[in-house]
Amino acid sequence: IFSALALGCPAGLPSCLRTPNRSSHSHCFCTAFANMRTICGLAAVAAALRLSRSGGVVGGEEDVVLRQPKSDPRTYKYTTLANGLKVLAVEDPTATKSGFAMAVEAGSFDDPEELPGLAHFVEHMLFLGTEKYPHESDYDNFLNKHDGKNNAFTAQEKTVYFNEIATDALDEGLDRFAQFFIAPLFTASAADREVNAVNSEHLKNIPDQFRKTWSLLRSLAKPGSPVHKFYTGNLESLKLIPEKKGIKNVEAMKQLHKDHYCSDRMHLVIFSKLNVTQQLHMAENHFSAVKKGSCVPKKDYAAVAPFDASNVGQLIRMGTSSAPQLWM
Repeated sequence: IFSALALGCPAGLPSCLRTPNRSSHSHCFCTAFANMRTICGLAAVAAALRLSRSGGVVGGEEDVVLRQPKSDPRTYKYTTLANGLKVLAVEDPTATKSGFAMAVEAGSFDDPEELPGLAHFVEHMLFLGTEKYPHESDYDNFLNKHDGKNNAFTAQEKTVYFNEIATDALDEGLDRFAQFFIAPLFTASAADREVNAVNSEHLKNIPDQFRKTWSLLRSLAKPGSPVHKFYTGNLESLKLIPEKKGIKNVEAMKQLHKDHYCSDRMHLVIFSKLNVTQQLHMAENHFSAVKKGSCVPKKDYAAVAPFDASNVGQLIRMGTSSAPQLWM
């Protein structure tokens, strides 16, 4: 799996990659990052982290087989914290910055039926204040001061948060990042503003022909399959319609975080010129406080086949429309 480090940024990262019209965040796509090798490699590894185990000892590295190309000069070390959170440390003596990413085994398939796009909304909100660092801009301001950047994306069954930062600020950066998974605030005031950022992202996606085709394909899936869902969310699905039904989106986000953001469903990757022992020590210091919690059982999303003889073999003509856009 470590060949993912050399892949660069995935060509079609799913729902989020936050929009550039947000005052507190920079460009949404990977092209905005200077250190592509570090940040995109981390995201790819974190999203693909499925290491084979020959045993079952929590916290032991001896039961994990790390397959590494002979030409790869990096050093890797993998462990599982006492709370079940998996950590991969990557030491690269040539790295000019450090990076870290978290893949959470939760995504758009876990959206409640009454709130399409909620997992994506949660992803946005984790950047906007925690109990330890309550100001909405604390995290971004810290990264900006230390030559750092961050982003995230929500896929169907995973959400990935990825960051880069100057190495001398890595320890504090990890402390701030860990709070996303320990005690996020989900304030109503931030939610009222951030839902507009999610809505803007949806509007930005509408003219995209690939997304149109992908959405059309999903719309043909059987209603009982999660493939049929609207993943991104917008103002109607996340605020206006729920409010008419008496549903509070803030409480729903807190519940989704509680139900799906448990430590044993998280995969952390750290990438730095610091040695792997130092990196794992930082991970244990900052992420051991993530609660194992009581996540709801993972659903079998393959239980309902999205397509069968009843909904394939159709010829669909799709028109086009465009909207003027100015990207700066």
